[in-house]
Amino acid sequence: MLSAEGFRVQQFVLATHKQGRGWCILRCITSAVFEKKVNNIMSFVIEGFYLSQARTVPELLTTLLGEIAPKPDPGDSARHA
Repeated sequence: MLSAEGFRVQQFVLATHKQGRGWCILRCITSAVFEKKVNNIMSFVIEGFYLSQARTVPELLTTLLGEIAPKPDPGDSARHA
């Protein structure tokens, strides 16, 4: 059962994820974890949400950073070659 705070975090994460605002999700999750507002990082991840694959905070952050990081343009490497 989620605490009231955990539920608010969950709703915020889902709303920002749907809007493609990855940095908001990252800030939300890290503040929730490090401020100990959510007991278990998995407690606010719902079925089918892509973060459910992560089992640890570093793994979760790596997943998020991979999603947010600018993707290299394959054309760039060809131009520099």
